[in-house]
Amino acid sequence: MKLPRFQPKLADFGISCQLQNTWARRNTQIGSPYWMAPEVIKGEAYNATADIWSLGITCIEMADCHPPYYHIPPTRAMFVISTKPPS
Repeated sequence: MKLPRFQPKLADFGISCQLQNTWARRNTQIGSPYWMAPEVIKGEAYNATADIWSLGITCIEMADCHPPYYHIPPTRAMFVISTKPPS
């Protein structure tokens, strides 16, 4: 996206939904494996903190030119993300 002053903005609304209140949680598992938060991968209820996780992975990708665990298959990456704490 680009704003009138040509400021770039990052957006991905492919799997977006509107939560009805601040503390609402979702429990569906969809998304790009390398950017999925651990609670999403585990099938647990999640909220906006999962979006913050994904934004953090995007920042890492911008700095390193790839997301963490990009060198392993997506299903293996999901296992690692959901079982090992961030380092």
